[in-house]
Order: sequence, then structure tokens, then C-alpha cells
Amino acid sequence: MKRIGAFVIAVAFAAFVPLAAQDDYIQLGDGSGVPEAEYDSAVTGEESDGSVSDVPMYENEDTGYVMAVLDWADLLSDEEENLLLDEMYALTEWGNAIFCSAESAEGSSAQDLAASIYEDLFGYGESGAIFFVDMYRRRLEIHSDGEVYKTITSDYAQTITDNIYRMASEGDYYSCAVEAFRQMATLLAGGRIRQPMKHASNALLALALSLFFCYLYMAGKSKTASEKSQPKAGPVFKGAISGLDVIPGRLTSHVIQSSSGGRGSGHSGGGGGHSGGGGGHSF
Repeated sequence: MKRIGAFVIAVAFAAFVPLAAQDDYIQLGDGSGVPEAEYDSAVTGEESDGSVSDVPMYENEDTGYVMAVLDWADLLSDEEENLLLDEMYALTEWGNAIFCSAESAEGSSAQDLAASIYEDLFGYGESGAIFFVDMYRRRLEIHSDGEVYKTITSDYAQTITDNIYRMASEGDYYSCAVEAFRQMATLLAGGRIRQPMKHASNALLALALSLFFCYLYMAGKSKTASEKSQPKAGPVFKGAISGLDVIPGRLTSHVIQSSSGGRGSGHSGGGGGHSGGGGGHSF
């Protein structure tokens, strides 16, 4: 039993080691600002009333991708909007970057609305990502498309929003948005971000498997001891057993599909009818 207990502890410890060793995401920018010469206004217009036809955008001259802040829910100050653009600039190396906040019941879900806003701005399949704060549904959503979606997958979108939703719960929407774009840029640059939920799930799975194998071991040992304690069959009984005819049968494997269809913890997948995909978290 001591050996079994040591085995369980060793497996559980090995599962938690990646979490402790996980590198922090790369800090990109300090909020001091990107030199103005590095991006120019691509589209100018008056303050938006919620439409996407007059959104002020800023272009990365080296890549042609653009970025914009659509703060329709008025969560950020003017200064915060400018500083956020500085942080978003790193993502325009790979695609368009959009921050959007809204308080609207439109769309079937927050993810569907985020995807619709992105596609209204850039069209179907254009590389980039939108970080959307849905104040009506109290959700954070990331939707990515094109080349960016190959890296910022739905799983990573959920991981990022897992990492930052507490900031939104506390009303610090600026820091929440900064971290969202920093972590997306980190992944696109080949870096790593924290994945505490993933490692916790792996640890629980490893522990469950350890207990299961321990159960099999003890059950097998108990069965062996029970068989040894049974009296041996006499010659007449053996003859009766050997005279039985055994007809081979077929084994049929049945796979039981879960009716839940997805992960819990307040997450959502990509909306239907859209290119790309994403995920989010309630706050």
C-alpha cells in the first residue's frame, strides 16, 4: 500500500509541474506609446453612433493591416483609447486588430455579434482579431479570422478570456483589453501564455487515472487471493467443464455520445455562419 500511495503522489506531482514551470506571457509595450510616424490614419470620420461605416482606423504601413477602437459602451477614457492603440499595434504584424465595446441585444450570442462586427469591417476571412466587451450579456469574447485564427484558436481565445475576466468584473476594462491584445500578440510571436485551467484539468485527469489503476491492481490482487482459497475441483467436476461446447460470439463496441456538446465554465464557441471562430468568458 505504501508503494501505491507513493505512485499516486508521484503522478499527481508530475501533472502539476508544467503549471509551475509555465512561462509568463511576454510583456509587449509599457503604455508609453508607439511613435506617431509608425502608423497613419487610414479612415477618418466623426464619432461613431454605433455603425461601422465611419470608424476611425489606423494603418500599419509595413503590413497594411489596420487597428481601431470602437468604444460604443464608453468604457475607456480618451487617453486610455490612445494607449490601447499603442498596445494593439503589435498584433497588426499578423492581421487587423479591433477593440469593441457595446451594449446591444443584437446577434444570437456575444460571439456571433463579435464575428458580425469584424466581418462588417473587413469582410469574410480577412486575417485579424476582435476583442469584444458585451455589456448587455456581460461577456468577453475574442473572434479571430484568417491567418490569425490558425494561432488564436477557439481554445486559446477561451484561455485568454479565462486569464483576464476578473479585471472586467472589477471594472478595469482598460487593463483587461491591454492584457487580451498582449497575450494574443505573444502567441502570434511564438511565445506562451498562462494556461492554469488546462493544467488543472490535466492534473485532475492524472489523479483520476492513478486511482483507477490502483483500483484495478487491488481488485486483481483480491481476485487472485480468492481463487487460491477455493478448493480444487475433483476429476468429475473437471470432466463436466471440459465437456461443454463454447460457441464464439461477437463483441460490439458502443460509443455513448455526451449530450452536453461542449465545455462548461461559462464558455462559448464560435457563432454559426461565420469564418474563423473564437471563445469567451462571462464577467
